[in-house]
Amino acid sequence: MTTKSETQILVVDDSPGVRDLLQTILEGAGYAVLSAADGRQALTIIHTQTIDLAVVDLYLPGLNGYALCAELQKKDAPVVFMSAALGPEERQCAAALGASAFLRKPFDLSEIETIVQQTLFQTRTSHPHEPVPAPCPPNLF
Repeated sequence: MTTKSETQILVVDDSPGVRDLLQTILEGAGYAVLSAADGRQALTIIHTQTIDLAVVDLYLPGLNGYALCAELQKKDAPVVFMSAALGPEERQCAAALGASAFLRKPFDLSEIETIVQQTLFQTRTSHPHEPVPAPCPPNLF
């Protein structure tokens, strides 16, 4: 069984303040944290590191969160999406791509560790499942 300190979390957000805050909170909770400022940087990390969970901003420069989610699914890494614009359409599309949880910005600091713990627990105790196809507007990719 993987311990907290062996659990590697990828944080992807184009805001340095958000990245630093999440890294501080998650490292303080005992997790190993990698961070990326954009989708392309995150993609490099995804292909060179083992990622146990990713916390990904939905709207990123270069390669957006939806595209990253698809790549993370290939590695069986759960994704927690975060965004200020997290409406029903975004949630439906993200869920169809396999997103495990959602954080609405600005988020409550106390919910971050709880969502990460719950997502990791659910992932480790359930069998991988295929995402349910749902219509996503083509401009999301």
